[in-house]
Amino acid sequence: MPAMRSTLGLLLALAVGCGDDGSPGNEEGTTSGTTTQDAGGSTADAASSTGDPDDTSTSTTGADSSSGGFEPPMAECGNGFIEDGEECDDANTEGGDGCSSDCRLRCGLDWTLVSLPPTDTSDINPIDVVVDGRGGAVVAGFLREVTTDQEGNETTLDDEGVIVRASPDGRQLWATRLAERGADVDVAGVAVDAAGNAYVAASVAVVGEQSDIWLYKLDAAGEQVWSSSFDSEVDSAEDLASGVAIGPEGNPVVSGQVRVGPGDDDIWIGSFDEARGGLEWSASWSGEGTEDFSTDDGGPIAISEGGVAYVFAREYVGVQDNIATIVAFDGDTPVGPVFSTDFGLGPQNQLPRAISVEDSGTLMATYRRVLAAGIEDYVVRIDPADGSELWSLDAQMVAEAADLPGAAEFTIEGADGVSGGAVVVGMLERTADDASWAETWVARYDAQNALECVFVRESPALTAIPGSLFGRAISAGPSGRAVVGGQQVAEGVQSLWLGAFRPD
Repeated sequence: MPAMRSTLGLLLALAVGCGDDGSPGNEEGTTSGTTTQDAGGSTADAASSTGDPDDTSTSTTGADSSSGGFEPPMAECGNGFIEDGEECDDANTEGGDGCSSDCRLRCGLDWTLVSLPPTDTSDINPIDVVVDGRGGAVVAGFLREVTTDQEGNETTLDDEGVIVRASPDGRQLWATRLAERGADVDVAGVAVDAAGNAYVAASVAVVGEQSDIWLYKLDAAGEQVWSSSFDSEVDSAEDLASGVAIGPEGNPVVSGQVRVGPGDDDIWIGSFDEARGGLEWSASWSGEGTEDFSTDDGGPIAISEGGVAYVFAREYVGVQDNIATIVAFDGDTPVGPVFSTDFGLGPQNQLPRAISVEDSGTLMATYRRVLAAGIEDYVVRIDPADGSELWSLDAQMVAEAADLPGAAEFTIEGADGVSGGAVVVGMLERTADDASWAETWVARYDAQNALECVFVRESPALTAIPGSLFGRAISAGPSGRAVVGGQQVAEGVQSLWLGAFRPD
């Protein structure tokens, strides 16, 4: 997509003021009512807002009263001044203009949570997030701890999993690390059952040897209950986990890929006993491939109320070509592909990113096409009965509809269905002088596929080296609240970030 550039002066101008009437505003954000393009090309009145709603500092302008100048009115919503507890104030208490009647931004943040790494030099990154039945959330990520001794010598430890649970009001309830002595634990996904137990799928690899599929069960307090592993029959094979979901009977089902022979990897799912952790059954599916290779890769998994599991996998079709394919499994019986993305022209690698089953039974899938000319991101709604594509969205459409000056390099990282519509998370890049940084946006679409609002979580500081927020995964709950798992980078330090976005 064409890059959209801005001067530093324009970016700083965007960062002050709230409203469309020239009234004083929060130093961290702006909001305005805009006319935006929806996915079907029609126009819809939607709100596009940016800011830091966690900043509750009072912001007023005018001369000090002691010098005989203007004295601001009493603190209240609708007076045109952003005060404690307000995210915006456009000098009225009307709704539908981007700033609500209680002075909140549309699609804004209810809360944020930052979980710090063990050291300032550690690598930490979210992989998956899920909203639990209590209104909180669990994020699972990757951790590589790096320690430095007094002489400045660094030691890099084995990869570990890090699991953080947040309460419905954004408090960190617990954080757990998953580690195996002498092996890397690479988290692939997380799911939560009705009792609040968290299941974490991971690939566990001994350096230079094989990799196995593992599943960990953590209770509602974050304590490990059991762990279970699966190893294919091929010696020294790289068997990899790619996701986990909860079946209708409460059983955790893991998706992944297993080695079945030289140059032959199959899509795999396995159901585990929730009480003891043993593997109850497994099934696999193989694409056609070519004469010598059929190296299919596993992907994220979602399960319908009727128990059909859908794995969004990457199917090998040629030396330089892979397509994103949704493979259905009815229990331990592989049904086969119900949807495959359009291949297009030229060599390409299609990467499945996320999949979910909506209340209506339709599927929502996010994928990326890696082309020689760059990347393209898509969200599609699919009817699994006939594989038809009901609705689609790409990053270019979001960029044009959001109309955010100075923003470039839009990506889509994930999506989930909610209230017949969709909530989508992605990232954008901003540049100024020699600096560049990433910000995270969340967009909501209604049941008619019209854009309702876009909220951008701006960099916490427009300094010489602004911080970045990389939104990686999203999950929506029954109430419509969406929780995003991200990586925050501030002054070179990486942290896990959770943000809960309001449904309106």
